[in-house]
Amino acid sequence: MSTSLIMLIIFHSILLKVSRISFASFSSINFFFSVFLLNTTNIFYIIYYFCGMTTLTITLNLVIAITLLNVWLIRYNKQTMYRGGDANSLAEEFSMYGLPKWLMYIVGSMKIIIAILLIVGVWLTSINIYCYIALVILMLGAIIMHLKVKDKIIKSVPALSILTLLLILLGKDL
Repeated sequence: MSTSLIMLIIFHSILLKVSRISFASFSSINFFFSVFLLNTTNIFYIIYYFCGMTTLTITLNLVIAITLLNVWLIRYNKQTMYRGGDANSLAEEFSMYGLPKWLMYIVGSMKIIIAILLIVGVWLTSINIYCYIALVILMLGAIIMHLKVKDKIIKSVPALSILTLLLILLGKDL
C-alpha cells in the first residue's frame, strides 16, 4: 500500500471526526459541509484506485488551485463561515489576527502565484514539490492564526483540508 493511499485513509478518518464534531456541536450546514468533504475524499480514493497517482495528482493540483483562486480573487471581500473571528473580509480577518495589511497582500500574492503554478504543474511536474512545500507553510500559518484567536474547529477545516491534501501529494514521493 502506498504512502499516499495511507495518507488518504488518514484524511478520511480526520474528516469523519470533524463531521461528528460538526454534527454534535455546530449547525446542520457545517455537518453537510463535512459530509461533502467525506464524499470528496471518497472521490479522490476512487480516482486513485482506478486511474492511478498521476490522475490523482492532477486532480488535487486543480482542486487546490481553484480553491485558492476562489478565496483570494472571488471571495476576497465576502463573508464566509470560515473567516477568523467575526471578520467579514480577508482584510478584517488579517486585522483580527493582529497582522499588518501589507502581509495580507504578500500572502495573497503568494497564494495566487502558487495556485497558477499548480495549474502549470499539471504539465511541468518538477515545480509541484516547491508549491506543495510553500503551501504547507502557509496552511500551517493559517491554522496557527485560527488557534491564536480561539476559533471553532470548523473555521480551520479549509486550511486543514488543504494541508492534508498537500501532505498526501508530498507523501507520494516517499
